[in-house]
Amino acid sequence: MLQTPPAVAVRLRRLWAGEIVTSSELAASELGDAWQELDLERMDSSLLVVGPRVHRDVLRGPLGELLARRAREVTAGAITTVGWRTSSRFTAKRRHRTSDVDVFDVQDPLLDMYPSILGDLRTVIPVGTSPEVRCALGSLRMVGASRHRLWFAACTAADRDALRTVPGARAALFDTVVTYQGAKRPLHHQLVDPSYRAKHQLLVP
Repeated sequence: MLQTPPAVAVRLRRLWAGEIVTSSELAASELGDAWQELDLERMDSSLLVVGPRVHRDVLRGPLGELLARRAREVTAGAITTVGWRTSSRFTAKRRHRTSDVDVFDVQDPLLDMYPSILGDLRTVIPVGTSPEVRCALGSLRMVGASRHRLWFAACTAADRDALRTVPGARAALFDTVVTYQGAKRPLHHQLVDPSYRAKHQLLVP
């Protein structure tokens, strides 16, 4: 299945925020806790690790090999190389400067925080939501989270499109994300990716 750019970005986000940050390769590298200073971004078929110049050689050795191999695997070849970009940015990325294709920012939550985020989302689904709307929302899995954005995956295009075809479904998701994010304009994206099937990721279990 051809992955859209947001879907590729989510797969890379989850790879870094889960597998890589807890890997023995990272622990044995020279980064130590300095990995928390790094951002990740995609440029065409490359995944770029972005950070202070002092860490520019971190991708040499087992950590770089692991990241390159797993990035190719999880994106089904959409990513072919891993590189480095030096940046001295120390300010947090502002909400309006984020996008659906962001890979990872230093202030984004790690994968082990996702269950808590999902739990919070479930508690703010509008009271009185109809069974039909809950069914439409229940086809979505929360698969990505940044400091400012959320990503939901549907297994099929029909599941994604139910948000548009089921009366009230889109509004219910809008209100849920608005309440959770505490903002007037919700930042969330729905993508199609059948690889996410875990029941514990369901927005409405």
